[in-house]
Amino acid sequence: MNLEKLNKSIIILDRAYQGLFLRFLNQHPTINPILMTKTDVGAHLSFSYEEDPTFLLMKELNFSYHKAKNLLKLLPFADTSALPLLQKAMEIIAPCIKQDPYLKRLFYQKKVFLLEAVEDQELKGLLKRNNISFEDILLSDLGIEEKVSRENPPRILYFANRHDQYLYTFSQIRKEILDHPEKKDNIRILTSESTSFYPELFSDLFALPVSFPVRTSLLSNPLVKKKLSQFSSIRAFSFSEEEIQNEQLVRVIPNLLNIRFAAEKDAMIVTVVSQDDELILLDKEPINGFYHIITKTGIEGYCMVKFVELV
Repeated sequence: MNLEKLNKSIIILDRAYQGLFLRFLNQHPTINPILMTKTDVGAHLSFSYEEDPTFLLMKELNFSYHKAKNLLKLLPFADTSALPLLQKAMEIIAPCIKQDPYLKRLFYQKKVFLLEAVEDQELKGLLKRNNISFEDILLSDLGIEEKVSRENPPRILYFANRHDQYLYTFSQIRKEILDHPEKKDNIRILTSESTSFYPELFSDLFALPVSFPVRTSLLSNPLVKKKLSQFSSIRAFSFSEEEIQNEQLVRVIPNLLNIRFAAEKDAMIVTVVSQDDELILLDKEPINGFYHIITKTGIEGYCMVKFVELV
C-alpha cells in the first residue's frame, strides 16, 4: 500500500487501534491525516428532526412511547438494509428529518479510509447513505503487526443503559444473523430491569427471545413465576387474557400515564401507558399514593392511584 495516500485523508479509526496508529504516525512524520472516531462521523453525517416523529411511529408501528423513542436514537446511524421494519420507520419519519449539508463537505473533499477491529455495518451504512466513498485498510497494510488475538462477538449479550453500547449491540446482532443465519436460534438477549426498552426493540427487529427483567419481590407471584419458566422459548414477554382473568386489574384514566421505577413522583419513568390500558395490580395496598403494578407486556413499576380505577 502506498502510505502517502493517507496524507491529508480522513481515517475513521477504531478506538482499539488508536494507540497502535498514533505510534505509526510518529514513525511517519510526513503523513498527516484527519483522525475521526465513529462518534465524530455521526456528528457530521447523522440527521436530527425538525418535528418530533415519536407519535408517528407509535401510530404507524403500534409501538409504545419508549420503544419509539429508542428507535429514533437508532435510525440516524443504523444500516436499515435487510430489516423491513427499519426501512418502514425511515419512510414514516422522512418528512421530519433535518440535515445540515455543510457538515458533509469535508468527506467529499478528502479520501476516506476505515481502520476497524471488527467490521461495523452501521458505520459503512451511514457513509453509503450519504454517498461517501471509502476504502478499508488493515493494520498489515500499514506494516503493523497486531499481537492481541480477538475473539468472535458473543452470542449472549448484556445491555447497559448507554446509547453507544445499544448501537454497537444492534450492529453485532445484525452481523451475526446475516453471517450465520443457521445459528440464529443460539442467540439469547439478557437484560437488567432498568434497561428493558432496548432489548424489547431488538426482540421485535430480529425476532429473538428476550428474558423478563426480574425483581426478587416478584418471585412470590405465581403468575410471574409461570411466565419466567417460559422466557427462554418465547419471542416476547406478555400476559394472555386467560392468564389474568383472576387477577385484580386497574384501568388507566388519562390519555397517557407514566409508570415509574419507584413509588415516588420524581422516580425514573420505565414506560408510558395509554387511556383504557389495563394494568395488573401486584399489591392492593397503595404505597405513598402509588399502586405497585405490572403491565400486560411484563413491565413492572408504580402508577399514581388517582389516575387509575379498579376494574
